[in-house]
Amino acid sequence: GKPLNPGKYLKFVKTAFHQRRKLLKTNWQSHLNSKAQGWEILLDQILKMGFTETLRAEELNPSQFQTLYKIWENL
Repeated sequence: GKPLNPGKYLKFVKTAFHQRRKLLKTNWQSHLNSKAQGWEILLDQILKMGFTETLRAEELNPSQFQTLYKIWENL
């Protein structure tokens, strides 16, 4: 696949950690809302990874963040 855009990827990860201890859903829905169906598509992948809707940013490793970012970038 194409290489990650470092600036956009960093913003994606920072947004995940925007409010500490908040669920990813809360952080991403409020900041990545330019992509209407984005959360539902990301959630589908999160569930496939074996997590639940209550996932927090600190539970993901860098590889998992990259996977989710690539999905989001292609929405």
